[in-house]
Amino acid sequence: MTFLSNAPLQRREKIHASVLAAVLALIFLFTAAPASFRTFLPDCLFRSVTGVPCPSCGLTRSFQAASRLDVTRAADSHVLGPWIYLALFLLFLLSLLRLLTNRRIVRIPATVLRAGLLLFFILYIGVWICGLLNA
Repeated sequence: MTFLSNAPLQRREKIHASVLAAVLALIFLFTAAPASFRTFLPDCLFRSVTGVPCPSCGLTRSFQAASRLDVTRAADSHVLGPWIYLALFLLFLLSLLRLLTNRRIVRIPATVLRAGLLLFFILYIGVWICGLLNA
């Protein structure tokens, strides 16, 4: 892993960091908005078709609680919600820092990134299956 590269960002990297920062900012603003603002959200399609909650059921409520720093309620809504929120928030900060400094902040080897994403996916599905078994 390398920190703060001397090479300036390429155009593609700037666009990637800008889009990522904008999307994450919208997620944080949306979850921090008052409940009346979010009344247009549709019901979960997966749940309406299958009758069981999807792996992401509870994440919106969890993010809403996390945006108010209510970690207990966030974890009650979805066990991984506060951790996912924190990871996305750190990713948002890294993207902003990357844009402001015009430098790569952290470069994670592809094998480490793939292994981490695979472990997260296994944990995410495992939490969902445990929730289904306990329901």
